[in-house]
Amino acid sequence: MSVTKMNFACIYVDELEINQKFYEKYLGFQQEQEFRPGEIFGKLGEIHCWMGSGYKRAATDEKSTRATVMFGVKSVGSLYENLKSNGEKIIQEKPVQMKNGVFWLQFSDPSGNIIEVLGAQ
Repeated sequence: MSVTKMNFACIYVDELEINQKFYEKYLGFQQEQEFRPGEIFGKLGEIHCWMGSGYKRAATDEKSTRATVMFGVKSVGSLYENLKSNGEKIIQEKPVQMKNGVFWLQFSDPSGNIIEVLGAQ
């Protein structure tokens, strides 16, 4: 059996409102409906997304064992500059160039979840 598609990105956060605004601002999250109090459904681009509050994150950092999903963005450089100018926590000093003009970046949301993106400069 193999994976055929990504059904949902599930984002567990401590506070819904502050994280929802973060994902709207930096990754274009669009809320579609409230599921239950403190839980919403929406989209990150074409990826369906559930976001739920009231979760406490275990102590981790970029070197800890964890699972992550990498989102594709049009411009890693533009996102990096936007995050940096707003004082958000960025893991790398600058986007890391991979092959063929593709760049990679890790940063944290307000709940401390590490987010990864890949895209053009």
